[in-house]
Amino acid sequence: MIYILIFSVISIIPCFGQDYYEYLAKGTAAFKKDNYKEAINYYNKALALKPNSPVALMNRAAVKKRLADYKGAIADLDKSISMDPNNANAYVHRGTSRGLSGDFKGQLQDMNKAIELKPDFEIAYVNRGMAKASLKDDKGAVLDYTKAIALDPTDGTAYYNRARAKLRLNQKSSACADLTKARELGHPDAENAIKLMCK
Repeated sequence: MIYILIFSVISIIPCFGQDYYEYLAKGTAAFKKDNYKEAINYYNKALALKPNSPVALMNRAAVKKRLADYKGAIADLDKSISMDPNNANAYVHRGTSRGLSGDFKGQLQDMNKAIELKPDFEIAYVNRGMAKASLKDDKGAVLDYTKAIALDPTDGTAYYNRARAKLRLNQKSSACADLTKARELGHPDAENAIKLMCK
């Protein structure tokens, strides 16, 4: 599971004109309804008015990611980061896109930067754990999932992913405890994993 972030227009300082904000709001509404082509169209219109808007670029990248256009998402996020290099959310966005495209080292680098900028960023720890697991560093992945759980004990994905890493480390009992917790928290794959792994 990869986390997707979509940014609200409410906190933006109004300086680009009403149409710009309307396009952002309509794009976000379309995204939430899974109308991705419509969302892209609205973000394109927003960017036509403000080509260097980091928010519009990040939101369009989130839509491109849902459409599996990882190259396009990364290009938008490269531009967004060049304009706002201290935005931890942009690094998480780009890191997840890199991971989905198979660039796990790039994903790890971006999550490292996100955590450097925002040390309590729970989503970044989950995604860094996923990058480490993909790079066969299961011990490091367990540490990151554990940190994520400390920050948000209700994150079923962190428990589920930690269980998978523990299973690869032959820590079955502890892994099954994590799977049970993930099931309690509603993770959709936990039940089947328990049946397969915890007999």
